[in-house]
Amino acid sequence: MKANRKMTGMRKLLPGLSSRAMFLLIFFVGAVLAAVATDDMALRNACISATIRALGLEIQHYEMQLNAAKNGPGNPANVPALEKNIAHCRDELEKYAVMNPSDYVIPESKEISVTVDQPYNYGDFLDLDGISKSGPFYHIAGIAGDEPSVLVPGKKYKLKVYFVLEKDYVLPFSSSWYVYVDSEGLASPQQTKAEAGKVEPTGLSLSPRQTGEEILEGLSTADKAFTIRVGSNGCTTKESFRVVVEPRPGIAVTGGVTGAAARSTPHYVITIYRVRVDECKAIVEEGMLITFDLEKDLGIKGLCTYSITNRIYSVAPFMP
Repeated sequence: MKANRKMTGMRKLLPGLSSRAMFLLIFFVGAVLAAVATDDMALRNACISATIRALGLEIQHYEMQLNAAKNGPGNPANVPALEKNIAHCRDELEKYAVMNPSDYVIPESKEISVTVDQPYNYGDFLDLDGISKSGPFYHIAGIAGDEPSVLVPGKKYKLKVYFVLEKDYVLPFSSSWYVYVDSEGLASPQQTKAEAGKVEPTGLSLSPRQTGEEILEGLSTADKAFTIRVGSNGCTTKESFRVVVEPRPGIAVTGGVTGAAARSTPHYVITIYRVRVDECKAIVEEGMLITFDLEKDLGIKGLCTYSITNRIYSVAPFMP
């Protein structure tokens, strides 16, 4: 009955469409609205998680100040205010921990330009282009893919940030916020001025003298480590590369597996970037072998699946 009334109403607005065309139009509009609602809920969940992390970081910050105020070299007069701030953050933490995402109001957002100088961790502030000594300071509390290392040093990004929690900052009149960094712009970093003329528009490293996504000369994988063969002019080392790990939805496990692993096995997508050029003059025909341990080098623990996205030369020497 409701569908018939909807079709009748739509037919009055669009009298030239047949019943079949009207049905397809309604189906298409419904699918679009459902997709928008799904994306909206994912963003709400991500911002809530970022807010929880931001509150945890603030509590750590206040507890360090409280310890200094009680035991030196801080001011003992600050103890009551710091204890009050910690109690407030804990109350907020409990509120967001049980919050229904549908009740969360998506915060204000802003598009920014960032040139990454060094690897990021949670709590670090983004290197905004044109930032002054008084800010604004946007601290990473959450990021698409849940891994700050997706922002590669030496690259410039256009990002969209959501202001999830204002950060207590020592300087007056300075803007300081914890932010959630949306996925927009993460997959397509721009070239910096230093890279212009050196790196191809694709962002690939076509030789040891170029930074960018490395084209491998060989790859060998195992359950706890993988080894790559890369071009070298004599000065390429493990530190010449940065490995970006992106968590992805895992796979369901069946059979005799029990416990947490029975629910899902996490998956990680790995990409290797050359971040240091090799300007040496040696001739290294067989390249350089470099091994990355999943746990020690990349922080990947336990049972998982992983894939490596880099291109591999088909004419490279065989890798044992």
